[in-house]
Formats: sequence, structure tokens, C-alpha cells
Amino acid sequence: DRVTGLVAYGSTIGSVSWDLSIRLWDVDQCIREMKGGEEPKSTHVLIDAHDDYILSMAHSPELAQIASASADQGVKLWDLDSEVEPSEDASSGSLVPEGRKGKKLCGLLKGHEADVSHVKWNPVHGLWVTGSEDHTVKMWTPEGVCKWEIRPPGDAVTALAIDLNGFILVASMDAAVRV
Repeated sequence: DRVTGLVAYGSTIGSVSWDLSIRLWDVDQCIREMKGGEEPKSTHVLIDAHDDYILSMAHSPELAQIASASADQGVKLWDLDSEVEPSEDASSGSLVPEGRKGKKLCGLLKGHEADVSHVKWNPVHGLWVTGSEDHTVKMWTPEGVCKWEIRPPGDAVTALAIDLNGFILVASMDAAVRV
């Protein structure tokens, strides 16, 4: 189904989709496969990674993690240093298909009351930042504790960015961007 989030780090591209999957692609391997006339294949796959559409993805190089935000009102954190073999990962409920590897679930960010449409890593402050259709932006410690919550004027959060100084930029349904 439609791809709704991307990250790039090193020679890896990560993608999330409405089909509830998280996929990691090794760019060099994909190029070799295409040159050999093959369809490129993701190296890591998590099927049913969430209970509803996955809407956003972020990467934290400092934590060696990726985060996936979902319409199931939560964010899942995945350990990039781990390898999960094919089968069901009991900790996450996700399925790793035969011939692929997965990543281990290492944290949850729970507390929004509607779809979590955006997740970003704030390297300046060492916090995960989430934006939701519940009209809130929340800042989370790497351990999954909600440290701050703001409710910008307006409506649902439609875009979220972190600048180089660690400021959070929030766009909402009222056609405004706030810092």
C-alpha cells in the first residue's frame, strides 16, 4: 500500500506503509540486484508492525533506533543493533517473513488520544517528538516517558520539523506554522 514515511542513514533506506510494514533497504545491495536484472528486496521486514496505518518514521543515530508512528495512537521504537529471525516477534506482535530479518522492539511511546501523524528525533535535547491529530505535540525521553506536552492553538498537527537549534516547528489545520 502507500508509503507514508522514509528515513535514510548510511547506506540504508527505511520505509513505512499503510500495509502495516516497516522495511529496511540496503542501497548497495539493491543496486547489485537491479544490475543483475532482479527486483530489489528489502533486507529487513516487519509485517503487522502496528495495529493500524503507519504514518511516519524517524531515525535516531545517537540511540541506534528508528521510530514508527501510527494511527493506532502509538509510536514504536526499534533497535537497529538487533536482528530478529523469521517468525513472530512476541514482544511486538510483528511477523518477520522467511528469508528476511527484523529489528527488535525496544520501546513504546503511548499517551496520544488520536492518530500519531508525525515522529521526529530532536538530537539537541535527546528527545523523541510526536505530533498527533489529538492537537498535541509531546516530547519523550529515550525511555518512553512523556516529559512535556504542548497544545498549540489550531487543530490537528499536520507537519512537524526540528531545526538545527532543537526548536520544534509545528504546522496545524489553521494554516499556521509555530515554533
